[in-house]
Amino acid sequence: MQFEAVVLGPEGEPLDIPVEWSVRPAWLGAIGADGFFTATDEMPEPAENGGWVGAVVASVETNEGVASDAARVLVRADGAPLRLRIRPHRAVVTPGEDVQFETLVIGTEEPADWTTEWAVFPRDLGTITIDGLFTANPAYGDPSSGEFGPHEGAVGALVVLPDGSTLTDRAHVRVVLPGQPLRVHVRPVYAIVPPNESVAFEAVVIGPDGDPVDLPVTWHVQPDRVGTVSPDGVFTAADAAIQPDGWNRPRGTVVAEVRAGGGRVARGSAVVVVDLPDPQVFVRISPKSVTLELGESLEFQAEASLGDGTPVELSFEWRVSDPVLGTVTPDGVFTAATSVPSGHGRRTTVVVGGVYEGRLYWDFATVRVDR
Repeated sequence: MQFEAVVLGPEGEPLDIPVEWSVRPAWLGAIGADGFFTATDEMPEPAENGGWVGAVVASVETNEGVASDAARVLVRADGAPLRLRIRPHRAVVTPGEDVQFETLVIGTEEPADWTTEWAVFPRDLGTITIDGLFTANPAYGDPSSGEFGPHEGAVGALVVLPDGSTLTDRAHVRVVLPGQPLRVHVRPVYAIVPPNESVAFEAVVIGPDGDPVDLPVTWHVQPDRVGTVSPDGVFTAADAAIQPDGWNRPRGTVVAEVRAGGGRVARGSAVVVVDLPDPQVFVRISPKSVTLELGESLEFQAEASLGDGTPVELSFEWRVSDPVLGTVTPDGVFTAATSVPSGHGRRTTVVVGGVYEGRLYWDFATVRVDR
């Protein structure tokens, strides 16, 4: 008997990965790397209820452990009776695609002729003709239908032999969506929005054929502290200020989400940055650019002033963007590293910043560390 194994990925997609075959109990028979099983000629145990029962197992090693499936096997003591097989036994099709099924009666005295009745389970999976031509439901490929998405089911066959006896079998059918069936584009992709002000986003949903489709869109913001978004995509920035420990303007993501049939979800997003009014304070660092030798030190100076030049007293905080190249003290003294790993970049920045009336102002200088 020829067995087949299909390995499916996290999204239900077939993967081309070899499986390891085994038989339980091992004395029941042998199975090759191609899944071809041969029952043992002489069994070490007496038959029960006219035969011996076991299983054929296919397994795959994954990062999370072993994934496996098994098929029940009955080896009859009185020889193989007539049995029915549907070919192909496992079919993978796309919505609206056809596949031709046929029946094969196997046994010691194969009949010359038989009649076949076909059925599809569930009925919505597709249609099948009296000749076994199956057509997958095209609605599975239509994003506007409530059935959009991948589906699984079976094609069954009932064979009536010349003597009136019947045989049954079924084949597994998977209806998949090729490529990226549903995409969401959000425009604009990047927006800088002052606190309490708004900007309108729009979402374009692209179907499997590359054309826009009219599907409802759900909007939300991540994280929600940066603002809100209306059901029609209008984002309003929160009344947020720069956090002194963050040294960055608040930013987040506006997400457009589309839910189609079959539980499929598609998302698109845009970046939003909560802007601030024009600076009230200017911070200046000096020197703006410097080259130092390994281990050499330099004290940077920083001053702050209003737009009219009036000095402002700030409590400055100093940082280095690449600590591998050096360190800076709370007083602005930068000391270059004594060694730099081979292949590592030689340029970094020294940043100085201070908080004035709840807002952060800063400036930076470029430092190059020579060998």
